[in-house]
Amino acid sequence: MPDPLTPQTGRLTFRTVFGGTSLQPEYYGEPKRITRDLADTAFAYDLDLFLHIGGEISAGDGVTGLKNPRVSPAKRTATGQLSLAAADASQAEDPAAFLRHVVYDGAADLIRRIAKKDPTVDEAAELAKLSGLIPPATER
Repeated sequence: MPDPLTPQTGRLTFRTVFGGTSLQPEYYGEPKRITRDLADTAFAYDLDLFLHIGGEISAGDGVTGLKNPRVSPAKRTATGQLSLAAADASQAEDPAAFLRHVVYDGAADLIRRIAKKDPTVDEAAELAKLSGLIPPATER
């Protein structure tokens, strides 16, 4: 059982499934780059995303975004399935940037859900930790 006086730190992790072999090459390495970029970032909760990037074999359900989000304050964990529809993945002009935006949106959604269930979590501070994933809005 964790010591309640010791601050808990969480990480952003992925389990990735690729829906085919004809995806743009950037999709294969970008999840690992995102994980590395956020490796030293301590979140209030563990954020565990099952990332499915649709392709010619497994296209996904046709809607890009976060599915089945779950927050467990007792375990200090938030999970969800992050789906990239095959059509969206194949049409992205900049696959790495597109994936980073989808991950940002999904992780931000989880953080907002965490803050609603756990008033000790500073939503703005947690969201700021994701800022390295995407350029500021003025540069998009």
